Amino acid sequence: MNNFSITQATNFVALAGAIVVIAKLFKVDLDQSQIEALLGASAVIIATVISFINRYKKGDVTLAGVKRK
Repeated sequence: MNNFSITQATNFVALAGAIVVIAKLFKVDLDQSQIEALLGASAVIIATVISFINRYKKGDVTLAGVKRK
């Protein structure tokens, strides 16, 4: 994996820790499978948002998501 980003991997681990801390702060008791599901959903949502932002900044799509010609 030549394009693997160690920085992004550590960000993901930090996100996992933050989710657990925030859940404990609000007295929400999550078991391991719930944390895994939450992390998976978070990764998909974050990746989609980042992809859209990058396409928008590049000029490929409008803010509404329509392709530019």
